[in-house]
Amino acid sequence: MFNKGGAIDGEWSAFALTGTSGRVPPGLQPGAGANLATIDLKSVGVRAFPDSDVIQFAVNTWDERSHPAYPAGFEIQIDTNREALLLLVD
Repeated sequence: MFNKGGAIDGEWSAFALTGTSGRVPPGLQPGAGANLATIDLKSVGVRAFPDSDVIQFAVNTWDERSHPAYPAGFEIQIDTNREALLLLVD
């Protein structure tokens, strides 16, 4: 498999897919110069490590990101008393 656009091959990890979202249509995104960013989620996954108390989440967006914390950060809150599970996008 080859990466297009000059990217180098990287490592991969398997996560259980917990949700997906279609792409936001171009007409619903802010226009050029609006000083706004559309954070368009593509998919979210999770995996657990059975011999420890560790779980990991993976968040994927439709657009390329130059840095994992720009233009948004992702915070996943875990409900430990079964009241609610919430995924926040800052």
